[in-house]
Amino acid sequence: MRFIVTILIFILLASLTWLLLPAGGSPEGANAKDLAPHPSTTENVGLIDIEERASTLLEGGETTERAVVAAKNPEPLVDGEPIALGLVLDATTQKPVQGAEIDLTRPLHKEFNTLDLAHYQDSVPVASTVSDSEGRFRMRAPADVPLDLAVQSKGYATAHRAYVFADDSITVLLQPGAILEGRITRESTDEPLAGVKLQAWNGARSHILRGETDIGGNFKFEGLGAEVITFVVTPNRFAAPSWESIELIAGQTIRIDLALAEGVSAFGVVTDKQSGLPIEGAEVSEGWTFQRTAVTDAEGRYRLSGLGKNGVYNVHARAAGHSKAQSNNGPIIHDAPAVDKEVNFALELANGATGRVVDAEGNAIPSVYCAAVANKRIGGKQHTDYVSCNSDEDGRFSIDGLNTELPHQISLRASGYGVRTYDFPSPESGVLDLGTFVLHKPGAVRGSVIDTEGQPLPAIEITLDGTNGDVSARRPQASRPYTTSYTSKRDSRTDSLGRFHFADVAGGSYKLRAALDRSSGVSAETTLQLAESEISTGTILVLETGGMLSGRALNSNNKPLIGAIVAAWPADSPRMNGVYTRSGANGTFHFHGLELGEYFLRIDVRYLNSKDPAKPMASAVPLRATTGDSGLTLYTLEPDTLRIQLLTTKGQPHPEGFIQVLEPGTDVVLDQGWSDAQGRFATPVRPGGQFDIKWSPSMRRIRSDDPVDDTPDITLRHASPGQQEHVLKHP
Repeated sequence: MRFIVTILIFILLASLTWLLLPAGGSPEGANAKDLAPHPSTTENVGLIDIEERASTLLEGGETTERAVVAAKNPEPLVDGEPIALGLVLDATTQKPVQGAEIDLTRPLHKEFNTLDLAHYQDSVPVASTVSDSEGRFRMRAPADVPLDLAVQSKGYATAHRAYVFADDSITVLLQPGAILEGRITRESTDEPLAGVKLQAWNGARSHILRGETDIGGNFKFEGLGAEVITFVVTPNRFAAPSWESIELIAGQTIRIDLALAEGVSAFGVVTDKQSGLPIEGAEVSEGWTFQRTAVTDAEGRYRLSGLGKNGVYNVHARAAGHSKAQSNNGPIIHDAPAVDKEVNFALELANGATGRVVDAEGNAIPSVYCAAVANKRIGGKQHTDYVSCNSDEDGRFSIDGLNTELPHQISLRASGYGVRTYDFPSPESGVLDLGTFVLHKPGAVRGSVIDTEGQPLPAIEITLDGTNGDVSARRPQASRPYTTSYTSKRDSRTDSLGRFHFADVAGGSYKLRAALDRSSGVSAETTLQLAESEISTGTILVLETGGMLSGRALNSNNKPLIGAIVAAWPADSPRMNGVYTRSGANGTFHFHGLELGEYFLRIDVRYLNSKDPAKPMASAVPLRATTGDSGLTLYTLEPDTLRIQLLTTKGQPHPEGFIQVLEPGTDVVLDQGWSDAQGRFATPVRPGGQFDIKWSPSMRRIRSDDPVDDTPDITLRHASPGQQEHVLKHP
């Protein structure tokens, strides 16, 4: 008996020692740098009730109740720091996984909407450890900030989880890894293409793979989690294919072989607007990201090859000391045949800004992320400017390349200080000295989201929108720039207990909003007025979860459609006052937060057809369902063709007329686009159906100085597909 008591005392002391000692490999803390991706839960990481899981674990016939105790009553570390605590299980056997490597990282700008592609994936390590014999782990974690969790163990896929917070209980389910492999070749010759850049991200917008093809055009990624990913191929000079939604399945290999077309080109000259002289070394990009560019020669000439996506290209140009410029008049790829197009740029000399950042005692703050941001409509087009840098050891910063036509704000972010935003003084001209900015000790916003029955709601989108109270101190209120989400808005998610957290909040006015998900209009909000360094707690937002609809999206061969857009709209409304969602793994879709009643549902095939025009699909007859219905099945069909021609008042073909094909008697758009040079437009539709056709003469493809045609919309009702061509004539 004495031996048994001695053993029990030894076990008790060992347990207490484990609870009180810091987790192995955990650093004392981490200062942050820049940024990372975005929301939600990946499918290979389950956030399960840790008590329920732990209580079912059997090791030698004993329940691991210590895991239950630790989960329900997490002991703080001896220095009082909050902790992240969890459990790692084999997803198939539900047995604990010992020795799994767990890493916490902090993507400091995760909550912010940033256009800084050079830094938006940056993060800093917070803590690392390994799971014990019962699969448990715990680590120091900073309070109130979103963290990324990665769990690795031999024989399993790496599990990723975004929006992990301190003092939450996390269960990670490890599964066998999936493999993604393939080969990329040149369409015209079948020769392999080496060095093609590849990347993919999951539903949490966390990048889960990066790489490029080898000399044989091959690629292979192993150990991937079971989830739906967006796969992106970026060749150097060939036409980039559409982004692909791929479902990775545990233990299986997915193969993707692609043959890339030559595409078409934009070409032209980049000059200095003031002098008219060519600019050597300017970059021209197929979009604002500048991920694939052409560089001008000594005469300012460039050729940007490999344009191949549908639509009108927004071609952008930039050069040192000049403002970026964009043209909405690039090659139109869906014209037949698509042709190269000349696009010239005359760049203006840019503005700039300097300043210094200090704390309340006047001490310099190094490594402050300083972003000059502008976002405004000019001439009917949206123009955005985003230029950033980090302050030096003396707290000083210098930003150049600012657009001369846009009013800017500067956003200042540093770990351990309240985030502050200020308007630039007016007028903005040359290099502005913005002076000294003072960052104060941070406040925080904490609260929870519950349903109408008081139950916590995990993984809910939560937004904090606002700025410090002295945002306009440097510019009169009357001339404030357009308020932009790039400087005022922060997005997060609730944890497993429905709690939300925002750190580094400055004193000011804020709107706090919780939304059920992006497929519903269900939300709740409140306003907060915070003093400097105030910690706001106890805010509770109540969401009415409303009605739900769920099912699967399948093609005509009963195969699941991944990433298909599913539309739902009220059955008693002839107008398209509805909501959308995307199908996920195995073609499943879910709508939440719907008003109770009957709805029509269908698959919107436009996105699918744009990805693979050679194999078009048609939507089946909309399905009628009632909120609460599950197990619904939506199909696509092998299509017939609806043929349309537009004529002028004199009976001549009317090119570039804007056409919409609608469900009869509704505003539900099945397809839309522009008539070709012969005034013709054709679209895949379900066989035997009848549809409404609407021509809007007032709509124009490219803005011009021609007089606006204010003719009312012209509608032809109950048109049928087939060889017959339906003619609409301008009155």
